[in-house]
Parts: sequence; structure tokens; C-alpha cells
Amino acid sequence: FFFFQAEDGIRDAQESRGLGDVYKGQYLIYASMHSQRTAWSSSKEKLVDEKIIDQQSLGNYETIFLLCYGLGNLFFGRKGDEMDLRLFLGIGLFFTMLSNSLIIFLGFQKISNVYLYYICSAINGFGQSTAWPGTLAIMGQWIGMKSRGFVLGFWTTCASMGNLLGYSFGNIIFNRLGKSWEYLMMTSLSFILLCFILNIFALKPYPEDVGIIIVEEEKNQELLQESMRKLTMEEQELLYESITDNVKLRRGIGFWAALKINGVLQYTVVYSCIKAANFALLFWLKFYLTKKKNLGEESSTILQLSLIHI
Repeated sequence: FFFFQAEDGIRDAQESRGLGDVYKGQYLIYASMHSQRTAWSSSKEKLVDEKIIDQQSLGNYETIFLLCYGLGNLFFGRKGDEMDLRLFLGIGLFFTMLSNSLIIFLGFQKISNVYLYYICSAINGFGQSTAWPGTLAIMGQWIGMKSRGFVLGFWTTCASMGNLLGYSFGNIIFNRLGKSWEYLMMTSLSFILLCFILNIFALKPYPEDVGIIIVEEEKNQELLQESMRKLTMEEQELLYESITDNVKLRRGIGFWAALKINGVLQYTVVYSCIKAANFALLFWLKFYLTKKKNLGEESSTILQLSLIHI
């Protein structure tokens, strides 16, 4: 929750305050996604106790979610390069809210049809898959290379903050208010709804939307102009048309082209190992502690927060 000024890659020190608004908006959006995941994780024990869903079906639910989430990142990430990022994120947030609303409805109605939960899981996975590529794309639009590591280092704490909020909501609703798991899911749904409203009405995904020029882009334009002076008039027209079309369509590179970039494959393998450990603990540690080790709700929450998220 900081404001970043001209040294972060934006020339105008006063107008660059827009980065702070973008930063906070994207921080909240991704935190709300993780808040929903931890809210669901905290609700699992309750669903099993109420015999709405069994442990095997819960495992299937998580598998479907992660499969759809991974496929969505793969296929929808490219779409984020081709469409308005505000719309791209808005669609994902909408379907995330839709799936959680359906789960809450099924819970209040005590409907135990696991296939309906599987459908909700798939919708949720595809909906949330727009959050990571979308928020990173927007942050990348606003941050210059000089401070990108510093700014994104702060920003990536949004995942842990969302997890902290999700478990804190669960602790308050279960242990302080004595409410059912549906109310916890409603709390996380309200958080996502707030982010949806902020995204639609307040987000400026591109600096040029508010008349801001990134320093690196300005330098690139100067180099381009210098190069174009060496071309013939016909060559200049063809190059200008090509650049204009790509800017209008916001075209990105394809999957195989991205995979050929030096280091991408290695980073992918390493990051997949990290995420495998992270999701295993995020989704199942608290359930294991309460159901298999008979730890209390509050104790298991504190232990998970201490070991992983803080």
C-alpha cells in the first residue's frame, strides 16, 4: 500500500501516483482469490461433518479446480494480451463469484450432489485463472525495469495476505460468531465483489489511459525513430502499419514462441515444484490437522498461518 514515484519508471512524478492506485487494486484482486481458496480450505471439515461431501470427493474437487486453473492460465493468458485487461479480469472475477454463489446456495439447501460441486469447481478454476496473468500484465504495464523487482517483491505478498485474511475470517466466523461455513464463503464472496466493482469502475490498466509515458517506452520510441530514418518511405509505411496493428490488437507471442525463450522452461519446472508444495499445504494441511490429528479449529489455523503464510 505504497505510492511509487518517477524513479519507478514513470517520468512525471505527480502523475505517477496513478501507479499506487493500480498497485493497490491489483493487490486486492489477487488477495481476494487467495482469500477464497483459504475460506474453502477452512470449510472442508464442516462439509464432511455435515455429510454434504466425503473426503474422496473433496480430493476430486481440488483436482478439477487445479486442472481447470492450469488450463485457464495456459489458454486464457494469451487472451489477456489481445483484449482490454479490465474486461479480462472482470470476466474472471464474475465467474469466480458465480461459482462461489452456487456453492453457497448448495450449502444452504443441503444439496449433496457431488457433480454439482465439481461443476462449480471447474467454473471457479477457469474464473480464477485470469487473475495471475491479468494482474501481472497490468503491473508490467506500469512498472519500469529499474524498480520492477522491488515493486513486484512487495506486490507478491498479496497471496500470503489473502491467505491470512481467509483464515482470519474463518477463525472469526467459526470460533467467535459460531456461524456455519456458508457464512465464511459469503464473506470471501463479498471481498471478491468489492474487487470486481473496483476493477470495473476504477482500474486504469494502461498508463497511456491517463496520459503517462513510461521512460523505457519513450527511449524505445526514440530508437525506433532513428532506425526509421534509415529506411525508404515504402519500408517506413509498411513498418508503421505493422506496429500500429500490433498495438491496436495488443498482440502477444504464442505458446511455443514463449517456451523457446531462454530460461522459460527451466523456470516453469522449478515454479511447478514450488506450487505443488504450496497448494498441497494450502488445501490439505489444516484438514489433516483437524481430522487426523484432532487439533482444534483455532490451533490448526494458527499452526498453518505460522508455518506457511507468515
